Amino acid sequence: MAQKQIYFYDGQKVFDHSELIDAGAKVPANATEVRPADGLYEPRTFNGSEWVGVSREEWLKNRPEQEPLEPSEQDKMIADLTKQLAKATQTATAAQSAVAELTKKVAELKGAEA
Repeated sequence: MAQKQIYFYDGQKVFDHSELIDAGAKVPANATEVRPADGLYEPRTFNGSEWVGVSREEWLKNRPEQEPLEPSEQDKMIADLTKQLAKATQTATAAQSAVAELTKKVAELKGAEA
């Protein structure tokens, strides 16, 4: 069965959500089949014929300034342990390479004696 997308708005005609309904179903009074245009930022409102919103620049300008988050002590400890693990892994890899090289040289020396 065919369906259509409808867009709901609240009492102030601000976008609320969208839903798929049967193509033959009646569109509720608080919804429209008019799709909001791409690039519209909140608040998106329906003026009866189209969705109206703000540009990304205006949306960013109107957002409250957020202070940078300070990592928690747990986050700092996890970061430190991650660095330690990376360093230990690097050291283990180097040791494995050294053992492999020494094993190869011992084998070559034994081969030369025979």
